[in-house]
Amino acid sequence: GACGFGIVYQKGYGEHTAALSSSLFNKGGRCGACYEVRCVDHILWCLVGSPSVVVTATDFCPPNYGLPSDYGGWCNPPREHFEMSYPSFIKIAVPKADIVPVQYR
Repeated sequence: GACGFGIVYQKGYGEHTAALSSSLFNKGGRCGACYEVRCVDHILWCLVGSPSVVVTATDFCPPNYGLPSDYGGWCNPPREHFEMSYPSFIKIAVPKADIVPVQYR
């Protein structure tokens, strides 16, 4: 990935990783940063109790200027987006949800 960590699972980062949109990625300045993420405000897709998961930033989610930021261009600036690994995502939301609103710190 863009952070240069190689195969993140083999490097000890585990399976809870995420690619960050450019607004969060900060030109690579956030590589290796950890974020606690939880699904919020969606009764159909968020898991009961709004559990959280801690993810490590290991990659960049590039913008897709060919799509609007609210319909496919999830990583377009100024949107703050986490492209989470599947094991991370299913800790906070129903797997078929795809895109969910989150709160992070």
